[in-house]
Amino acid sequence: MAGKRRIGPRGKSGRLLDRSPARPAILAETYRQRARLVGLENADREEAASSVGRLFLAGRIERCHYEAAQKLLMAWKTWSAMAQLPPRTAGVAHYGLVAGSSRRPDVSDEAWYRAKARYQGAIDAVGQGMSWSAVENLVIDDAAPARLFEEGAIASRVYGAMIEGLDALIDYFGVQRCEVKNQGL
Repeated sequence: MAGKRRIGPRGKSGRLLDRSPARPAILAETYRQRARLVGLENADREEAASSVGRLFLAGRIERCHYEAAQKLLMAWKTWSAMAQLPPRTAGVAHYGLVAGSSRRPDVSDEAWYRAKARYQGAIDAVGQGMSWSAVENLVIDDAAPARLFEEGAIASRVYGAMIEGLDALIDYFGVQRCEVKNQGL
């Protein structure tokens, strides 16, 4: 005599479906870190998922800076996808997976040059130097030094260079400027 058949929902194959509880959308540790940086009320907002968004939610940058950063990110993603660039992580480079990249064959010359010109134009608008380095690190690499969230961060050179670069992107992408607020955070 065969054993009893377990009860529960089954898939098309007849196999018992996994009944383990669903994982939370945001891991608890990630949520705690976001709450520490931007406050509990903002930890689950979409902006809290990126470094530039967390700076916006923490009141360190204005909405127009955030919007300009998002436009830069889209320009980067568009061009890097067309160029078939590998992810910009240390792990990928470490394992030698960053061989040359080539343009996707289904991308027209016109689209390629337009995407590359838009991204290169953003770089040129900011200028090569500390401002571009700060913006690239913040927006494309999604990394913001923790000190940018601390009191007195506005006086730092990195913060000043970042704001200067984001201001240049506002002009380049045609984002409407925000009203100037007193940033005595």
